[in-house]
Amino acid sequence: MNLLLLKNKILFFFIFLSVVPLYGVGDAEAKQIESDKRKVINKVLEWSDSVFYFHEDYRFEKFQAHYTDDFYIILARSDQYKKKVDDLKALKEEGRFEGSEQAYNAQLKVNENKYRKFQIIVDSYAVRARFFEIIFWSNIKTKHGYNVYYGHRIKLSNDLVVMAALVIGSIGNKSMANTIIYN
Repeated sequence: MNLLLLKNKILFFFIFLSVVPLYGVGDAEAKQIESDKRKVINKVLEWSDSVFYFHEDYRFEKFQAHYTDDFYIILARSDQYKKKVDDLKALKEEGRFEGSEQAYNAQLKVNENKYRKFQIIVDSYAVRARFFEIIFWSNIKTKHGYNVYYGHRIKLSNDLVVMAALVIGSIGNKSMANTIIYN
């Protein structure tokens, strides 16, 4: 009986870990990731237009931004001050701020200024990421005349230059001799 109970507890623990995230993504980080994802997608489309003879019906998945530690720290600080501003405003709206109007305005001004300062640093930060990765799927014209749905793992530098593109799979390719037509 105890063994069954122990197995159930272990199973519950692993299910819990797989469902509950260990840490959250802050507002500034989420916006930065979405912004970088759009830029990466645009650069991959430019790259694919210049590399493949013909491709269509593309799809992207599994975007990863491998940010530098320094950039993460700046993002975290920006998030910290944004949260302080939001929390302070919420306290004031709920009537739970314990201080004068002058103290509220002074705290709000300090935190807003620090948030703006860190946002300027985030926006102008030169080396944000070690690299970016995304998986790009597209119907690509092959030498046998038909399109094959190929998947590529694309690796881009911090400057959004394609450093590597590895074919990771294909759907509909009937022959290994059939290859992609390149420009």
